[in-house]
Amino acid sequence: AGFAAMAAVRAGPASSWPRAYVNLLKTMIGSGILTLPWATARAGLLLSCCGLLAIAFLTQEAIRMAVRCVSYVEQSQILGHDAASLIRSSCNDEGTSWQRISFAAFGSPGRAVTMASLYLAQLGVAASYFDFCSATLTKRTGLPLGSSMATTAAFLSMLSMTPSLRHVAVLSMAGLAAYAYIFVLILYYGFGAPQPAAPPRLVNFDGLGLWFGPALFAFEGMGTALAIFESIGELANPRPFFSVIAAAYATGVVLYGFVAGWGFLSWRDDVGSVILDSFPDTPLALTAEAALAVVLAFSFVLQMTPVFQLSESLLAARASWWMARLAATL
Repeated sequence: AGFAAMAAVRAGPASSWPRAYVNLLKTMIGSGILTLPWATARAGLLLSCCGLLAIAFLTQEAIRMAVRCVSYVEQSQILGHDAASLIRSSCNDEGTSWQRISFAAFGSPGRAVTMASLYLAQLGVAASYFDFCSATLTKRTGLPLGSSMATTAAFLSMLSMTPSLRHVAVLSMAGLAAYAYIFVLILYYGFGAPQPAAPPRLVNFDGLGLWFGPALFAFEGMGTALAIFESIGELANPRPFFSVIAAAYATGVVLYGFVAGWGFLSWRDDVGSVILDSFPDTPLALTAEAALAVVLAFSFVLQMTPVFQLSESLLAARASWWMARLAATL
């Protein structure tokens, strides 16, 4: 099918299962995980853990539903069903998975709203990453903020030239390794935190609203999930990607539970809104902020992938893919 061929061109060489797993896990584990101890302190340990399990189940089910829609579109094109002509009538072969399924479900207005929302959401996340990296560079090197922003923009633009998600997986692995270092520091400083005499709060429904926002944001990943699915190269067969989803979310829930539970039990109500703020002011603790900047820089390309794909599909020229990426980044 034409759609599958264009998806393969955008994605580059097909990703293996481990690379797709690494990309999906990294797109889940962003800066939001570091706010979970604070959120847990608001809602209570038991309520927070149960809520994280519920959100994990719902978000991975949402991804599965979107993947099934993409597969249905692809199978319809292969078999010549009526749905294929409906989709092709308004979305050419250069369209992304999000464009095609949103048009099939809601028509042209719905497709426009979906793509605008996706574009803005991913740009917002990427902009926050850029801002943190620039501020950290200024803080650690003494460079003027303007110079730090220019340096960060140049570095992120260079990373954005990574041609496919198969190669982006290397950046994702590096980001996860940096996050592993942060997790070790959370464990280390948690052991040294003073323990209050009062037992930990288990359930606090009054704090549920304060918990929900950070918890939901921590499971970001819907926007990039379909791009990762496309990178596998089996659009008509979602089963291999379903196993990627299951493995990534199982790993993510364990890590989320560790950070949320350990951070809350170690610092209780005194935990910072970002757990790194609870670390002592020591040279070792300060490296956690630098490590987080590395994580976000290596995650930038992954978060921008839907933006790059949409820009490239609008240009409709494979030779101009690097121009689309550079323009979207800047």
